[in-house]
Amino acid sequence: MMTDTDVVTPIESSTKTILVVDDEESIRKTLKYMLEQVNYCVHTAEHAAVALEILNKNRIDLVISDIVMPEISGLELVEQIKKLYHPPEILLITGDPSLETATSAVQLGVFDYISKPLKKRALLDVVHRALEKKELLYEKERLQQQNRRYLQDLEEKLDQNTYRLHLSEEKYRSLFENTNVGIGIADLHGNVIDVNPAMCRITGFSEKNFRKTKLDSTIVDPNSLVELTRILKKNRTVDNFEVELFRANGSTYWASISTRVISFKTQTGVLTTLIEITDRKEYELSLKKALADKEEMLREIHHRTKNNMNVIISLLNMQSYSSSNKQVRDILEKVNDRIFSMSLIHEQIYLAKEFSSIDLPLYVNSLLMRHYSSTEGSMQNIQIEKKLDEVRIGLSKALPLGLALNEILANVVKHPFAPETQGQITINVNSLPNQSIQIIVRDNGKGFPEDLDLLDPPTLGLHMVKILIEDQLGGSLLLSSDQGARVEIKFPLDIGPEAHHN
Repeated sequence: MMTDTDVVTPIESSTKTILVVDDEESIRKTLKYMLEQVNYCVHTAEHAAVALEILNKNRIDLVISDIVMPEISGLELVEQIKKLYHPPEILLITGDPSLETATSAVQLGVFDYISKPLKKRALLDVVHRALEKKELLYEKERLQQQNRRYLQDLEEKLDQNTYRLHLSEEKYRSLFENTNVGIGIADLHGNVIDVNPAMCRITGFSEKNFRKTKLDSTIVDPNSLVELTRILKKNRTVDNFEVELFRANGSTYWASISTRVISFKTQTGVLTTLIEITDRKEYELSLKKALADKEEMLREIHHRTKNNMNVIISLLNMQSYSSSNKQVRDILEKVNDRIFSMSLIHEQIYLAKEFSSIDLPLYVNSLLMRHYSSTEGSMQNIQIEKKLDEVRIGLSKALPLGLALNEILANVVKHPFAPETQGQITINVNSLPNQSIQIIVRDNGKGFPEDLDLLDPPTLGLHMVKILIEDQLGGSLLLSSDQGARVEIKFPLDIGPEAHHN
């Protein structure tokens, strides 16, 4: 069994350069020391601006960045790197390995994220894998560039009156025969006219057998053949088409195929180049499986959290039923409602396909139904009107908003109306043009007291709503009395991949 003190063999460490970005000097020094022990070249930066200057002047293979930093966060730094540079691989450091952090990191295209406190073995292992991936990408780019150069050279020569005369010339015959890229020329019916040794080596067919074999007949998935043919007919060229093929011995492999129609003499044919990408494809599949496993684990966490909260709700209900003290029962009911508002978020995430955000109208309806069904007495004389825009909200704001809405709806639904008044409750959820949300809850009851001081709320519930809206959501809370009570909430919608609105 390996321990944190085991040494990970780096990928050509003497030529690999790593940039560490963290506003804490102790973490920068610790990471620099760990990485330099295995001979990586390490630059450090205390914030994003310095990191961008280093990236301007140096080729960086891997960036390791903290997420929480002043001025520009680690996630914002990732976005700038992706836009401005030929991107290195990126690892993020987080002290809060939450669902939102994982989802944001994956959607931004980072290789992985590391949880604090940092462990040497885990760090070196993920650095090793990230640099392995970067090495594969460099090799892919090199081969693609080589492929494009070969195709350009061949096109220029094959577009002459006779392609066989040019292929027989020493320079291009040497290129044709010695390149690591498989090259084949066929007529429009798919009959092979010529192949190079690399094509035979990759596919397992001899040149003689290749002339009896159509390359498209070795495609594993018939749908891939249909798509390849469609693109070729439409554009007369196909670039970097990834497809699974059979070798001569029946085994399979993955290849990147580029094909284009060429003319020679009085004939028209097809030039095909082939690069094997089996290792890269298997690596991609392993990454997708790892991500799927993480998603399933996170979904199960939400399911268990919801179940645990429901157990707590049941225990509080039992305690409430056994108490003869109405004040105690009222307190337990309020606590129950607050726990339910949080449990409901976890339930929506577990049931939905997307668990980085929740459907706000669906959440409001469920929360309202909870208070409606739990209110003692008849509510037939109360009319509820709703106008709810389609909005999804990220998890970082769902919990505080849910708690705040719970307090507001509990007060409105359970607030007595005058006997002679037709009770009416209106709930609006509005998506504003400036990437913010407005929620208005109003009734036609008695309204708020005239001497209500929002700076010093008289009740615990109202005080909690003020803290949740202003401090947790970064929004504003407005209370007014206009033929009843009116509560208006405004807050900015999360900007980023974890939330959006339609």
